[in-house]
This record gives sequence, C-alpha cells and structure tokens, in this order.
Amino acid sequence: MIVKAVVPVDKRKCKVFLEGDFAFVLYKSEAARFHIEEGNDLPAKTYEMIEEEILLKRARDRALYLLQSQGPTPLAQQPIIKIST
Repeated sequence: MIVKAVVPVDKRKCKVFLEGDFAFVLYKSEAARFHIEEGNDLPAKTYEMIEEEILLKRARDRALYLLQSQGPTPLAQQPIIKIST
C-alpha cells in the first residue's frame, strides 16, 4: 500500500491516508517508528502489525475507560436480597 498523505492533526498526532482513503491516526513517534512518510510503501505485514499492536489495544483501552467512567447501572445499584432457608 502506498502512503498518499500524512496530515498533522495536532502537535502529537497525524492522520495517515493510504491509496487515497483515510486509514488511521497515529502519534508522530509511531509514524516515525514504522517509517510512514508520504510516497513510501507500507507493507501489508507492517499494516497488520499497526492494527494489532497499536490500534486494537488503543480501542480496547478506550472502551474499558468509557465503561469504567459510566458508573454502575441502576439495576447494579439495587441491594441483593438474600433468602435464608
């Protein structure tokens, strides 16, 4: 895959476009580590590594953070009634 553009999002992040379409957002240090520059070829193996090691972990961590910050549901807040026999 050919890297068509690397567009800065802010001081630390950049959007990566592959073959004309948006692909993902990486930190600039990660883009440098994988040698992602405009016009360079991105091997399929490297693309899979980015998806598995960086993007999947980041998405999982974000989902867990959102679940934790959401707080307990009303059903979970109800007291548990124990029936003794």
